Amino acid sequence: MFRAGVLLLLIITIVSILSCNDSSTPTPQPTITQEPGPTGEPDPSPTPVMTPDDNGTPTISGVPILPDLEVDTGDLAQVILYDLAWNEIATDTDSDPNFSFNVESGNNYILIADYSNGVSLGAVTPSVTGYLEQDVSVDTEIAMSLIILLRQLNSISW
Repeated sequence: MFRAGVLLLLIITIVSILSCNDSSTPTPQPTITQEPGPTGEPDPSPTPVMTPDDNGTPTISGVPILPDLEVDTGDLAQVILYDLAWNEIATDTDSDPNFSFNVESGNNYILIADYSNGVSLGAVTPSVTGYLEQDVSVDTEIAMSLIILLRQLNSISW
């Protein structure tokens, strides 16, 4: 009974975190470009072209969003992409905070943003089947921690 109560509480917490909409943090949108018309000017009614996913490859893109705290995290050092077994798949170490990874379709992934002063934030993605905008923030770190905790609780025999 205790186990069921703990699991119910954790599920309610996860759902409430995921359903919260923080309007103070704008969600970046994929870039939409216009194809030039026959005169070289943008066509007034073009078909939008989505990037960077225009080749049909499933892609995870986003940006790490630090909380507005008076903590010196330093510069973003890297964003690492893992599979759910914590096998490293790719690393983005350039100075641009935007990241983008081409991935296999139908899988979930873990993103970890590491900062030069030791701070790390993580996110677990939903199943990726196309273009996915997945920022890494304190909210995604909390949700990821709860998901990992639930998996560990399910493996414990009471």
